[in-house]
Amino acid sequence: MADYFLPVGITGDRVPPGWHGWLVCQCDDSPVDELFVKHFYLKPHTGNRSYTPLAHQPLGSPQNPNRFLFINQTRARKSNPWALPESGAKTIGKKIIVERKPYFEDPTADL
Repeated sequence: MADYFLPVGITGDRVPPGWHGWLVCQCDDSPVDELFVKHFYLKPHTGNRSYTPLAHQPLGSPQNPNRFLFINQTRARKSNPWALPESGAKTIGKKIIVERKPYFEDPTADL
C-alpha cells in the first residue's frame, strides 16, 4: 500500500469513495455498487477544475474578468462617509441614541 500514489497519472480524485475505503484497508469487503447507498443530496462528482476556465477565481484575483468591478466597489464602499439615518433618530456623533421602552406597563407604577 505504500506505493498507492506513486504511479504516474493516478491521483486521489479519480478513486470513488467506496474503493478508496477498500484500498486503505478501512473495510474488508471489496466494493460493489449495490452495497453503497447513493444519497439524494449528493451531487455527481466533478474532476479537479484547476487550470481550466471553470476553476474558482477569487474576486481580487488577476485572472478574474470582473476584478476591476470588484476593486471599484470596494473603493467606493471604503470612501463613502457616514450619513445620518433618515429615520430622524437622535445621535451623538456617530452613536444613535436608543430610547428603551419596557415590554409591558407596570401596574404598580401609579400606586
